[in-house]
Amino acid sequence: METSLVGTVLKHRYEIIQSIGEGSLFTVYKAEDKIENRIVAIKVLRAEYASNSMFLERLVVAAQAFIGLRHPNIVEVYDAGSENGICFVVVEYVQGLDLKERIRRSAPLALSAVVDLGMVICDALEYAHRRGFVHGDLRSENVFITDEGHIKVADFWVYDAVASSQTMRTNAMMRSVHYTAPEVAEGEDATPAADVYSLGIMLYEALTGALPFDGDTPITVALKHAKEPIPSVRAANPGVPKQLELVITKALQKQPYQRYRSAKAMFNELKNVREALNLSKPLVWSSVGEKKSSPATEEVVVEEERDVVVLSTLVKTLTVTVILIALVFLGVVIYVWTGPDEVEVPQLIGKSLSEAREITKARHIELNVRAEEYNEKYDEGVIYFMNPPAGRHIKEGKFVDVWVSKGSRYASVPSLVRLTEDEARRRVTDTGLVVGVVSQDYSDAVPAGSVMSQNPAAGTRVEKGRPVNFVVSLGPKFEEQNVLTPSEEPQPQMPEAQTQAQSEPRSFDVIVNEVPPGPQNQLVEIAVEDDLGKRTVFTQVAHPGDRVSHTVQGVGKQVIIRVYIDGKLVKEDVR
Repeated sequence: METSLVGTVLKHRYEIIQSIGEGSLFTVYKAEDKIENRIVAIKVLRAEYASNSMFLERLVVAAQAFIGLRHPNIVEVYDAGSENGICFVVVEYVQGLDLKERIRRSAPLALSAVVDLGMVICDALEYAHRRGFVHGDLRSENVFITDEGHIKVADFWVYDAVASSQTMRTNAMMRSVHYTAPEVAEGEDATPAADVYSLGIMLYEALTGALPFDGDTPITVALKHAKEPIPSVRAANPGVPKQLELVITKALQKQPYQRYRSAKAMFNELKNVREALNLSKPLVWSSVGEKKSSPATEEVVVEEERDVVVLSTLVKTLTVTVILIALVFLGVVIYVWTGPDEVEVPQLIGKSLSEAREITKARHIELNVRAEEYNEKYDEGVIYFMNPPAGRHIKEGKFVDVWVSKGSRYASVPSLVRLTEDEARRRVTDTGLVVGVVSQDYSDAVPAGSVMSQNPAAGTRVEKGRPVNFVVSLGPKFEEQNVLTPSEEPQPQMPEAQTQAQSEPRSFDVIVNEVPPGPQNQLVEIAVEDDLGKRTVFTQVAHPGDRVSHTVQGVGKQVIIRVYIDGKLVKEDVR
């Protein structure tokens, strides 16, 4: 049994709240992102896989490569890393049911809902495929329907890591064999055509409540995918119109080239079905307890429209088929004779960006920097991941996407003691850290204006972006003494009470009841002006709605206290 991580804080920002799921690869937790002030899901790699260093590294890199890709129907990836033996990926938190559970409770789903489901997933697939990502593990457990009715496809980033290990790949295939395309089951890499096949399985499942190929063992199921005819959707659910059955049948062809050439092409076919059947109303998922219409009821509505659809489709088809065939044939001939040559993708991992540009330029292919992320293995400016991988063949003029390292995410805390405050601030920011709380205190050993202590200590290895707090010396504590003129003649002394009032430091509580609305991170500064001069005595990064309080000291009859937020004066008191 996995050890619970509830209460653990990862990367000083993700506080794990509760366990929300167990899978074959990950334990999933609900967590709070303290910096972005949002709820997230954290997928933690199970302990039995954490010892596979190559898989672990590939998993983190693959997840990091997906950071920044945003589509309304794809679960977003926010962060990924490894800390204290914990490999984790931070993703968007989705509250709702997965499609498998929805089908279990409500199958067969309404015809309009299934058509819309297919269109939405096609759109998500097309977005990912165009950016070089294949899902490779598309199944109803990886599609979620939120409480608001939105559809989200999860785990696009997993396949790249799984495919790098034959053992992991075999395990994954066994787990998802009911949705796996025949060629993938035989050991080939997943392609966009394999994702189209998996989507066809899900649509069949949603319309019938059953899987088209099932068996007692994964091997039996895989053989059925490869050898058995595609079962009729209409035989299992007579309410399904012929046009929709044809879409699913084409998606489930044994040979990849016989399926839709892209997810976009399948989207267009589903759109035609929807328009022909007058199902253009927006998708509204019924509540789980709501009574569904029976297939027979839906058949009555659909049957009348079907003859019209078939006739109009035949007319259109006969009119344009000859023209399309001629154009396609001509296009192929022109492309073969005049199209760009194919070139082998060179190895760019480990190369600097400038080196990579020279290499790709020489091969007449384009370089596209997809992201710059921290990486513990590669130095700053060096490529650590690429897609497509080296060795593949692509047309001249096509793009190769690369991910560039920003260097280590960790920094060594510099020594600040005896530096001036300005020097200390520069030293901290130059190291990639941020200035935290700056306070003041008296010191007999350190001159006024210089740093007398710091936290964390110098040499400590911390993650970049961490705050460094330090204390600036006020010098030795002021002691009352007689002041003589150059002629050594004593001057009239002030009354003792007045002298003490001017010389003894006084303490004042400064309170900002609520940081105003604005940026997520706002810099609060408290400055003091007194007999010792002007100085900043406190700095802190705060968030809107935070309460900030600090006790300051001032010397003299008049002490002016000023509070700034992001450099703007918001409060001034004379004490």
